[in-house]
Amino acid sequence: MIKDINTISNLNEVIEFSNKTKTNTLIFLQSYTSEIGKKIIEMKSKNGTTYSFSYDKIIRHVITHEVHHIGQLSIWSREIGIKPISSDLLFKQ
Repeated sequence: MIKDINTISNLNEVIEFSNKTKTNTLIFLQSYTSEIGKKIIEMKSKNGTTYSFSYDKIIRHVITHEVHHIGQLSIWSREIGIKPISSDLLFKQ
């Protein structure tokens, strides 16, 4: 079971959370099909507006968001004099 993200309070818990979510994500992606991609999820915003998104659209959003964070980390690394991690997603281990 994955710990509530709001209760994580130290680096070891961050690492544990990361490892568990990576495993769950891998299981989800390995079972992903084009039929799943067409499924629709409805979400309500804070103001009560309902939005509908396909799994495919959400997956694309998550990928784009991940790339954004890789860029942020690269900039912050350079700012403190550390060589940034590779942003190469094709050969990233």
